[in-house]
Amino acid sequence: CEKQGDTENLWLNLSDGFIGGGRKNWDGSGGSNGALDHFKETGEKYPLVVKLGTITSEGSTVHADCFSYAKDEDGPVKIPNLAELLAKRGIQVAGLQKTEKSTAELEVELNATYAFDAITESGSKLVSVTGPGLQGLVNLGNSCYCNSVVQALCALPEVANRYGTEANGNVRQHKFFQDVNPSAAPNNVLVQTSKLASALTSGAYAIPQDELDKEGPTDPKHRLAPRMFKHLIGKDHVDFRTAQQQDAAQFLQYLLEQIDRAEARYDRNMSPTSYIFSFESQARIVCSADQKIKYKDTAAETMWSLRVPMEKAVVLPGPEEPEQKKQKQEDGEEKQIPTVTFAQCVESWSAETALDDYRWPHLHNAVHPAMQKTRFKNFPRYLWIQIQRYELGPDWQPVKLEVNLDIPESIDLSAYKASGPQEGEDLVPDEPVGGPPGASGGAQQPEISEMALQTLMEMGFTMNGCKRALLAVGGSDTEAAMNWIFEHNMDPDFNDPLPDPGASAPAAASGSGSGVDDA
Repeated sequence: CEKQGDTENLWLNLSDGFIGGGRKNWDGSGGSNGALDHFKETGEKYPLVVKLGTITSEGSTVHADCFSYAKDEDGPVKIPNLAELLAKRGIQVAGLQKTEKSTAELEVELNATYAFDAITESGSKLVSVTGPGLQGLVNLGNSCYCNSVVQALCALPEVANRYGTEANGNVRQHKFFQDVNPSAAPNNVLVQTSKLASALTSGAYAIPQDELDKEGPTDPKHRLAPRMFKHLIGKDHVDFRTAQQQDAAQFLQYLLEQIDRAEARYDRNMSPTSYIFSFESQARIVCSADQKIKYKDTAAETMWSLRVPMEKAVVLPGPEEPEQKKQKQEDGEEKQIPTVTFAQCVESWSAETALDDYRWPHLHNAVHPAMQKTRFKNFPRYLWIQIQRYELGPDWQPVKLEVNLDIPESIDLSAYKASGPQEGEDLVPDEPVGGPPGASGGAQQPEISEMALQTLMEMGFTMNGCKRALLAVGGSDTEAAMNWIFEHNMDPDFNDPLPDPGASAPAAASGSGSGVDDA
C-alpha cells in the first residue's frame, strides 16, 4: 500500500495505477482503507479497482476481483477490457495464479466461522432437522436479509401453495413455468420465485439424515444458493443489488411489490400475494374548536411499524448472560441495556397525539389543533411488525437504539380495533369531492412549510417525497415527517409527482385479505 505500507489485501486503481489497501471494517479489521481513501482524495473520479492476487486467466477470459467505488454502484463489477487495462500497468495476465481470496470468498468464510453463540442461546443443544419445508439456504455473503424473508414467506401455506410444491413433489413442473421461453426464465419474477419456493417446500434438496451432524453436506446439490433469485429481485434497486447488509423489512416490502406487479401481468384476476398482509388504519380526529369528530382511513399497508418509547425503558434484573453477549463501556464496566415491552410499543402507537395546524374545511379552511387516536380498521391474515430501532440524533443522523424488547409469545390486539362513528357523536360534515386534508384536494391540503421542506431536502430526499411526508403529518412537523419517510421511502409512488389538486385519488387495495387465493 502506497499509504500504509501493507503487503496484503492490495487493490490496484485501473485508472491511475495507485495501489492501496482494502476497506477497513467497522471493527478495525480488514485493510488500511488506502484504495478507498485515494478514490475520495482524487475527487471520486477513478472508481475502478482490482484486487492483486486474484487475477487469473483461462484462454482469453480474465478472472479477477473487481470493484467500483462509484456511489451508484459501490459493489463488485465485471470489466470486459480488464486484460487491456492491466497491460497498460505492465501486468501480463498470462500465467498468473490466484494467491489471495476474493471478497466473496472472505464473506462466506466469515459467515461460516462467525461466533453465532454470541447472539444466540449459547450452550443450548439444537436439534438438526431435515425434510420438506426444512431446507436451509446458502449465505451468499451478507444475504441473510434475503434468505430470512424468503424462508418466512415460504413457511406460510398461502405462499407455499401458490409458489411451492407438495412434499416430495416435482420441482420441474409448476404452472408459472408453462409457456415461458427458457431464455426469458432468468428475468421472470414468477418463475424464479416458484423455482426457489419449490426447492424449499419439496424436500428434493434436503440434507440426508445421516449427514445432519456433519459440518456441511458432502453433495453440492444440498447447498441451495438463491443466486438467480437475489440477482433478479435486486438488480434494479440501488441497495439490494450490492453485496452489503440490508434491512429485511425494506426487502420484504420491495419483494412483495415485485411479486404483485408480476402477478398482475400474469393474470389480472389473481389476488395479489400482499393481500394476506394488507390492513388499513382508522384515525379518530377531534377538532379543538368545536369538538366535532372526523374519521379518516389510511391507505392499505403491509407492515405495521412501531416506535420504541425509550422514555419508558427501564433496566431489569435478569439471569447472567454469556460473556460474548455482555456489552462493555470504554472504561471496562458492563453496559446496562434497558428493556421496553411490546405492549408499551403498541400503547405508544395507539396513544392520543396532538396535531398542530390541522385545516378544517367545515370551518372555512381555518387551522385549529386537533387530537388524534389511531386504531386498526381491519386485521390482516398475517401481520408483519417492524420495530423502529433507529431514531434521529441531534445531528439529524439515524442512531440505533440500544434496547432490549420483551415480546410475548401470544399477542391480543382486539382492544385496538376501530369501532367507527358512534351514536351521539357530532361528526364533521362530509367534505367536497377531492379527498381529505393531506390527500389530493387543492384547498383542503395543509400548507407545506418551506423551512420544513428545505430541511428535509437537505438530508438528501427528493422534493416529491418530502412533500408527501409533510402533507401526511400536517405540513410543518419535520420530525414526524422524517419518521413518515423512514416508514414509507420504499413505497412505489414515494418519488412520484403529487396528483393535481381536485384529482380523485385511486382506490386503495382492499385490506381484508378475503380475496386471497388459497389454492
